[in-house]
Amino acid sequence: MISNKILKLEIQGPGEFYRGSRFDWTGAIVQVTMNEKHLFCSSEFEDHKKINSGGRGFYNEFGIDSAIGYDECQAGQRFHKIGTGMLTKDTEPYFFLKNYDVLPAVIEFELLGEKVVFTVKSSELNGYAYHLKKSVMLDNSSFSIKYELENTGIKPFRTSEYVHNFLCLNGRTINEDYSLKFPFIINPATFTETVNRLSQVSFENDMVNWNSDIAEPFFFSNMNSKTKESSWWELIQKKERIGVKESCYGKVNKVNLWGTRHVVSPELFHPIDLNPGEKECWIRTFDFFKT
Repeated sequence: MISNKILKLEIQGPGEFYRGSRFDWTGAIVQVTMNEKHLFCSSEFEDHKKINSGGRGFYNEFGIDSAIGYDECQAGQRFHKIGTGMLTKDTEPYFFLKNYDVLPAVIEFELLGEKVVFTVKSSELNGYAYHLKKSVMLDNSSFSIKYELENTGIKPFRTSEYVHNFLCLNGRTINEDYSLKFPFIINPATFTETVNRLSQVSFENDMVNWNSDIAEPFFFSNMNSKTKESSWWELIQKKERIGVKESCYGKVNKVNLWGTRHVVSPELFHPIDLNPGEKECWIRTFDFFKT
């Protein structure tokens, strides 16, 4: 736990519970509590027996579309999944939902009061290597995640990072009492993919609204039409009169939205393009508030 007078963050240690091949094992924030009574996080699976096999709270992922070095190695060889470890390739194209065999990354972490720092220094694998430093820091009614990623290999790599925000405010299922706002006009005609079979989700200018209790999963890809230098979203639960806002201070090239009955996840994707020896830093800040 790290906490102050307003917020308490529950952070799992690397590999403590989640040991899958999809999400980053560093800084796995599974619950946020505000003023000792307001809870913000949910999980990918409602079944408690499966809760640690999927995402929870604020889990981030590197390379959902393409793990670095995957296309160059042969079936049975290993490739890097940043923050997770070295995964074993199979005979099919990379798919983030597959459960690959994982050789865990060596992750060090240090608790420094209201801050916890995770570091990964990978070995070189087929010319690819990286150093990741990830700091989770509390500041009054917000917390920030600072990423510092360096390409320490001999080959360039391109990938991405986002936080899969598994949110359910005070346990309220997703319905018309939620609203979600973005800093751009939403045009469904420009989406890359839409899953909204029962028309449960509607859009008005910069707002996302839910028309009833959610009965089926929904998904929208590439909701923003232009690359932004930074972006944000703000989610409010009207009956509970609480909200959370994520701001990404770094380039955002894609915005997705996924959810189901018990969870909603707006996602801001940060693109990564590093040559050997190059280093990049970006920050995500999450603000929690009463309306």
